Amino acid sequence: MSRKKPQSAMAALLDFTQNVTAENPAIEKELLQSVFIEERMNDVALNQLIMIDPTDCILWRFSDRPSDELGDIDALACSLKEHGQQEPILVRKNRQNTSHAYEIIFGNRRWRAAQLANIKLIAICKDVDDQQAALFQKEENENRKELSDYARAMSYRAQLDGGVFKNETELSRVLGISKQALNDLMAYLRVPEALREMIGNYKSLSKKMVTKLAALSKDRAMLDVLILLAPKISDQSITTTTLDKHIQSYLSPGVKKNLLLNKEYEKRNASGQWLYKTKLHNNGEVLLHIARNTIAAHQMEMLHSQFSHFLESFLIQGK
Repeated sequence: MSRKKPQSAMAALLDFTQNVTAENPAIEKELLQSVFIEERMNDVALNQLIMIDPTDCILWRFSDRPSDELGDIDALACSLKEHGQQEPILVRKNRQNTSHAYEIIFGNRRWRAAQLANIKLIAICKDVDDQQAALFQKEENENRKELSDYARAMSYRAQLDGGVFKNETELSRVLGISKQALNDLMAYLRVPEALREMIGNYKSLSKKMVTKLAALSKDRAMLDVLILLAPKISDQSITTTTLDKHIQSYLSPGVKKNLLLNKEYEKRNASGQWLYKTKLHNNGEVLLHIARNTIAAHQMEMLHSQFSHFLESFLIQGK
């Protein structure tokens, strides 16, 4: 039987009573003025709601939203000022070794926007362990399409490495994710880093494409071809249905190997400025061109040292 998807993370919160307690009239008044609870959440009770200073909070260490997927925080800050906070965030008492009072389980964007707007946050304070926190975060994000599957995979990997779950089987059971769905999601981390870096919009690739890349790249020769195809995979001129055809065109006997090697690559920053370029010539020589502003003059000695270590490691691996 399929698992029923909750309407939101709020529906996953447990043990609420039906009304705001009489001991907190100030909170009740502010809620009536600034918080609009949607009809789909009318059955969710509102006890344990508190007003907190955003500067008194720290993110839960397994927060799954990376900094490049926060969206327009300025716009959200303006909305909070103008319309108020429509949904509470979820916090627990801080268990990290910091002076903050609370850890934010979900509500990262609202927290950052509140800091920018210099206003307090409406929060639910709940005594939850890490596994429960992971469940609430997952339920919250099921309704937030802007969070990438890559970010979810990174968060689950961190939770596994951090001991929240003993293994993927336990994670799958507790979070209600099928083993197949979890396996497909974790494929984002099975693709070799060298290939990930060459695909500019790797995070936006479909799970189907990523699953295929993860399987194919287990073979070293195939990985080399995929790296050459990376720009076309990135701009989606190569799809999952055409990938095999493009691979075969590179592997066919009529294609000379040195033509595959005569390729130039470049790395750019988030602003589109190139940081370095590499080119492998037919004679086997490699040209590395580093942009002027990529490294300062006083860092040259460090560059030489690190590059030497890299070459030594590479030569050892190639023997």
